Amino acid sequence: MTEKKWVYLFSEVDQAEAYCGGDWDKVRGLLGGKGANLADMARIGVPVPPGFTVTTEACNYYSAHGKFPEGLWEQMLAALAEVEKAAGVCATGYHSAEVPSLSRQGGCGTILLQDATS
Repeated sequence: MTEKKWVYLFSEVDQAEAYCGGDWDKVRGLLGGKGANLADMARIGVPVPPGFTVTTEACNYYSAHGKFPEGLWEQMLAALAEVEKAAGVCATGYHSAEVPSLSRQGGCGTILLQDATS
């Protein structure tokens, strides 16, 4: 059995769409509006920093069980490694004050790492 996917890179929006049966409203429900729109913009070539989204299913699991679902942390670390590779930076040493942009809505956060020269 395949491990449950809790984390989608922006470049994996097609996988999210397949998981949701091609229904874009369900993709927005899975990735959240911001996560789905960033992934879709990346897919069509709009310059979006590399990133990933933790699914609403993971947030709902945490709300229901008071703990993170099995495999979430490992998937987040793997996604962060992919983002670091794509961006050519190491984000794992950042402290919250050093993260250029942190946006929180509905209790889930979106972190956009921006080029320091921009």
